[in-house]
Formats: sequence, structure tokens, C-alpha cells
Amino acid sequence: MKPMKHLVSLTIFLLLFAFASQSYADISDAALLYLRIAPGSRPAGMGEAYVAISDDATATHWNPAGLGTSPLSNTWQNKHVPNNLKPITAMAAINARGGSDHNSYDIWTLTTKGLARYDNHHWFLYEVFSTKTDQTVSGIVKNYFNITDESALQEATAKVVTGNSYYPFETVEKFRTDVLAATPEDYSDLEAFTSELDSLIELYHLCKINWQNYKEAISTFEEGMKDSVLSEKEIDRINFAVEKSKSRFIPEELKIQYSSLFSGELVDIKAIGSILIVGTTNGLFSFDGRSWKSFSLEDGLPSMHILSLAATSNACFVGTVEGIVSFNGYTVEQDLDDGSNISKGAVTAIGAKSAVDVWAVIDDELYHYDGQSWSSSYVYTVGVDDNLETIAEKAAIYGTASEKEKIIKKIKELYSSQPVTTAVEEPTEAFIVGDDSTTIVLDENIAAEDTTVVTEESISDTVETVEETAEETVELIPKELTAVEPGMEIRVPYAVGFVGDVSLIHISLNKQLWIGTDYGLLSFQYRLGSGIWKLTGYKEITVTEGQTLEDIATSNPHTFNNSEEYISIIKEINGLTSETLSGDQ
Repeated sequence: MKPMKHLVSLTIFLLLFAFASQSYADISDAALLYLRIAPGSRPAGMGEAYVAISDDATATHWNPAGLGTSPLSNTWQNKHVPNNLKPITAMAAINARGGSDHNSYDIWTLTTKGLARYDNHHWFLYEVFSTKTDQTVSGIVKNYFNITDESALQEATAKVVTGNSYYPFETVEKFRTDVLAATPEDYSDLEAFTSELDSLIELYHLCKINWQNYKEAISTFEEGMKDSVLSEKEIDRINFAVEKSKSRFIPEELKIQYSSLFSGELVDIKAIGSILIVGTTNGLFSFDGRSWKSFSLEDGLPSMHILSLAATSNACFVGTVEGIVSFNGYTVEQDLDDGSNISKGAVTAIGAKSAVDVWAVIDDELYHYDGQSWSSSYVYTVGVDDNLETIAEKAAIYGTASEKEKIIKKIKELYSSQPVTTAVEEPTEAFIVGDDSTTIVLDENIAAEDTTVVTEESISDTVETVEETAEETVELIPKELTAVEPGMEIRVPYAVGFVGDVSLIHISLNKQLWIGTDYGLLSFQYRLGSGIWKLTGYKEITVTEGQTLEDIATSNPHTFNNSEEYISIIKEINGLTSETLSGDQ
């Protein structure tokens, strides 16, 4: 019986091995092995138990029905903006509640009332803090805004106090002045009464005034002044109301306005993950959902005056009046300087797709950064029918004669500044140092008898001289460009200027550049070695001899307030100096 058991066991083992081998063969012979890899790191980490909760891009694999959940829904939702906050000039979305749909995000905006937050239900200009009896406004402001500078703390605290006061400070100060002016000099307790009013001024700055009782003091004063004279009894009533207006503690709920932190004008806001970034004319600020942090020259900013911001998934590019830097939400990184000082100018607008695809208007000129260097031009391969005039026509934004002249001039300048490698005369001597007969050969074709014996002290000076000579291998020799030939590569400027100020740069998914200006929206598509500009919202028309801009304005529908505004825009875009047109325009 035992041999039979072994036989059965062996048979079962062989069968199992056969199945395992077959299974292994099926896997290894599969043509599309990547289909067995779980799409998405989260599903893989959950052991592929992801069907029921799939609500992101990987839902196309796990459960296509999950695509119907936010934020991949194909519906738009309208959100009401209060009229007192309009217009909104900038916006950034911060994930504040950890989910993946739109309800998980807070929308931060720049409004006419300063920085505002929308939580998908209500708009807020401030955060509300429940206070304790031993707390001060200054202490709460210091902790929330993370302010270390004493003068900045005083300024922010004063704004918070004003925001939590029923009356502005000037009103309280005027009340004190008016009451004392109406109080007779022979009032029996004038000194104590004056002290009470003075202490009310001091308590205002500490946010320790009971405004309900203060309004009673004002009402009592106004009632007593109906006959233009305050009696001693009326003064006593006012004094009693003032005494009741003084509070020992700050309010139980303290509102801290977001804009209390900023001493300069708000310029722009951006987001990196869950970090909000605010640029102002007096510094850079970040908010991580709990507290704020400020950044200054000591932290690496080239200037406190911020002009523009642009954010990618992990970095924010900060443009100032004196250069551009990158910011990761925690530290300023000066890593965009390629040594040319191009990035040290006034950066009025930035757009970034990644750390190696950054566009910026610096000193009114358009530049591109590829992660290594800045450039204001691209390489263009001359075609069969090309000449300088046709190339300028293709590269122009507005197509005016002056713009095309500038492009041709710039092309010639770029061509003449290209470096030319020149040969440098090689050394004609070899040197033997001292007694150890160590030879430094500077020319392998030199015979031994032509060598020169030098002392060890002098050899270092000689070698340094040779090294300095060897560095001079590239010279800038001006070259004049008079004509172009097919197949020739030249550099063409991205732009030679914009009509109006540039306020926005955006890079779309297909790498198309969008530029917002005072006079409309521009797009730049770089294809096959040539840049193509489009001026959105405008059309070309052919004019007749003697036709005026007034004729064009009245014959074309527009949405401007009057024809003068319309004519002014046409003149600026076309570079016109007269309202009477010629037939060749």
C-alpha cells in the first residue's frame, strides 16, 4: 500500500507542476504584458481593490462609471460672486478638505476688497478666532501671520483692530475732541473725565471697547448738545457711558482679515498643491492652510516688488522688478540665472509649463527659458522663396511697416553676434624643469635640442601664460547679413514689442503660447522652425484712397462706448498717425 501512496502523491505533484508550468507559459508568452500592470499607484497599493471608489483618470480601466463623478463631470456649475467683490482679477484653487471633487477645494481670489476665500458655500474676507481672556490681538495676529518684524506686526494689528471695530479710529478721536470742547472748564471732575476719554483712545488700539455701550455715549452726547450746552448732569451721564464702554478683554470672536498681512498692493495669487502663494508690491507670502509666512530680500528675493507669478505642479516662478526666481512654497531658489543677466530685468509677465519651459516678458522683450539658458529668438531655416522681407512678414504680430523693419534689424543683429571659432597659434617651446628632467611638452613636434631649461620657480608663471593664451579660442567677429539663401539657418526674434502692456502669459496643452495685453489676446504657435502669431479679435480689411478711420468705425459693429475709443485702438494696433488712409494700407 505504501508504494501506491507514493505513486498517487507523485502523480498529484506532477499534475500541479504541469498546471503551474502551463500558467507560467501563458503569462510569459503574452503579447501585451503591460496590461497586467495595475494602472495608478493608489489602485496598486490597494491590491487592485479599486472598482467601487474609482473616480479619477484611471477609472477608464477600473470602472468607467466613475468618470461621472466630480471633477471629471461634463457639467459646469455657476457660483455667485457678490457685487461688492467684483471684478475678480486672479484666482487659485487649494485642496482644503482632502477629497478629489470640486467641493474639496477652496477658491482664493483677488477682489476689490482684497484677498477673499470661497468654500463652495460662502465668501470670506477673514478667519474667525475664538479668543481666551488672556489673549491679545497682537499675539493672535503674530501667531497666525507668523510675523517677526515689530513694525510689520504693529501695522497688521492695527488693520485687524479696525476690522473688528464698529467705528474707525478717526470717529472715536473726534468724539473725544468734541466732548471736551463742549465741556465747561469749571466742570468739577474735568481731569478725571479727560482721563476717561483718553483711556478710550488707548483701548481702541487694544480692541477693548464695548461698542454697544459706546453708541450709548454718543447718543447721550448728541442729546445733550441739542441746546448747544452740556450740563453737569449730562456730562456725568456721558462719563458713565464712557466708563461702561471700556472692556477688560478682547472680543470673544476675533476676525482677522486676510489682507491685514499685506502692506503693499496685491499683484497676483497662485497655488502649488495645497500652498497658496501671494505676490505683492512689498513682498511674497505663502499660506499652508494653518499659518502664513513672508519672504523678503534676506530669503533670496531679488526685489520686494513682485510683478508676476506663474505656477507649475511643483514650483512657482516669481517675477520682480529686478529679476526672476523660482519658489517651491517653502524656499526661494535662484536657479534661473544663466550668466547672461537677462533674467535680472523687470519681469512683467510669466508663463510656465514646467521647469524647462518658461516664457517671460523681461524689460518688454519676450524670452524663453529651456532649463539651461534664456533666449529671445528661435532658429529659422530659410526656404526657397524666402528673403528678409518675407521672413519679417511671417514673424510679425501686427504686420506694420515699422514692426517689420525692427524684425529685419534684429535678425541682422543676431546674425552678426554669432561667435566664430578662430585658430590660435600653438606653443613653440617645450620646457624641462630642474634636475628631475620632468618634461612638460607643449608641442610634440619640437626636437629635444630646441627645449629650454627653466627653473622650477619660473615654470608656473610660464604655464599660466600659456593657459591664458589657450583660452582665447573663440572670438566675436562681426558678420554682416545682406541676404539669405535656401537652407541657411538664422535666428528670428520671438517678438520685437507689444502694443500695450502684457499682463498674462499662458501655455496650453499643445504648447501654444497665449499672451494677454491691453489691446487683446495674442497666440504664438511654434511649428517646424517658424513662429506664427495670431491677433485674436481683429480682422484685416482693405481700405480705399481717402477713407477715414471714422468711416471704418461707423461701418463696423463694435461694443465700445464710442467711436473715438474704437478709432484709438485701431490707430494703436496699426501704428497709424493719421485718421485719413491711403489705398496701400
